[in-house]
Parts: sequence; C-alpha cells; structure tokens
Amino acid sequence: MEDEKFTILNDSDLDVKGVITRPKRTGKFPAVVLAGGLLETADSPYIKELARLFLDEGFVVVRFDFSNSFGKSGGRPENITISQRARDLEMATQYAKRRGYVNEGRVGIVAYGFGAMAALVLEGFQTLCKAIVLINTPEQIDDTAWTRFDEREMGRVRLKRYFHIQKDGQPVRINFTLFEDGYRLDIFRCARNLRTPVLYLAGAKNEIIPANQTERLYERTTCKKELEILPDMSQELGKRQAAVIFERSYAFFKRQKLV
Repeated sequence: MEDEKFTILNDSDLDVKGVITRPKRTGKFPAVVLAGGLLETADSPYIKELARLFLDEGFVVVRFDFSNSFGKSGGRPENITISQRARDLEMATQYAKRRGYVNEGRVGIVAYGFGAMAALVLEGFQTLCKAIVLINTPEQIDDTAWTRFDEREMGRVRLKRYFHIQKDGQPVRINFTLFEDGYRLDIFRCARNLRTPVLYLAGAKNEIIPANQTERLYERTTCKKELEILPDMSQELGKRQAAVIFERSYAFFKRQKLV
C-alpha cells in the first residue's frame, strides 16, 4: 500500500488533515471516504480496521479528521457543527476524486453518527458519490444521549452557551452553536432530497443514537435505499464491529456497481 497525506484549507481557514491509502499496483481504483462520529478520529481503531479491509479489496481509502474535532485538523472540538463537517467531507471527497489513481465515478462514503449526519446533509443537496452507507444517523441534533436535555436543562445550556459530554471519562465542552446550526438543518428534507443510493445501518443496542431514528430516516428516503438493523451492535466500536460494517458496506457497493 502507498500513503498520501493531505492538508486542505476549509472555508473557515482551518486545516483539514487526512491520508489517502491506495493499492501498490497501478491503475484507477474505486474509492471510499470514511467519516467518523463525534468522538472518533482518522486513527480510531475501527476506522483503521475499515480502511484495512477496504484496501484489501482493492479500494483507495480516504481517512481524515474533521476540523473542530479531536483529531489533527485545525480548530477546537467545542466549536463542532454539522454544517462545517458536511463542508469538510465535501472537500475531502472532491480532493480524492481529483487523484489520478481514483475512478471518480466509483466513489462511496461510509459514515457513522455525526459523520453520517454530515454525509446526509451533503448528499441531500448534491450528488458527489456513487453510493453511501450511513450508520446510526441522528435525525435531529438534540435527540442523542449526548444532546438530549429536558426543558429546564436546555434553558441552562442556552444561558451558559455550552454543555459537556464525556470522552474517556472526562468532561469535554461543546458550544451551543452545535444546536443553533443543527436547528437550521432539516434532516428529513435531506433524506427526501437524497438521490444517491443509500444503505442505512443501525445497531439495535446503540444507547447513544437509537435505531428507530435510522428507521424514520429510511422511511422518508425516496431514492434507492436499503435498511438493516444489526441486532448485536451497540455504540461500542472495535475490530469486530468494523468487520460487520465492512461486510454490509462492501456487499452494498457491489450491488450498486461501485466495485
């Protein structure tokens, strides 16, 4: 395999850093862009395992860190918004499609959690990819275990302009701008607008983003679509879960003639 590191300056003047890994042989290859969830980075174990599995099947693999994330890109995690993630994902995907070794007509996205939400926002209004796989996709910004507050708690969040989530047992600050941005996004409209074939996956045991949210997005999607609820999958992600995600994603990509 061969790696190409890249850095893109986004519209907020923040670096988006990532790496493209490709097979050693020459030619043009299908490509997959991997987009992680709120807490993940390009080096998260399940992302790296997914990359390895796709690479073994002859894919070019794009891993990158969103800006304002916990990875190597610019910005601070407290300033995360879904809109910015969608723009970062667009730039990383477009960058990959311009590589001489990528078959630009055979590019897919596999995205998880808030990364999947960003992918749906992106592909809901423009078609960049041949097919996408969205895993545990939130239907609303305030309907995950991290962001769900009762009326009184939300009042305090609005007043303070921030809240905390737990990462590795430590509180991490997230600014209220996540909500302000998210309230402007109509995720169901994005699903209705979608023209890219989509596979929705959800873990039945996920306690952060319940599977019924994925089911409702699936119901509102009118393009070519598939849905699978994985009975044993929770929010914990490791090599075993990556293998399941890869198996379903690769089979879907084959059905959409991306491979």
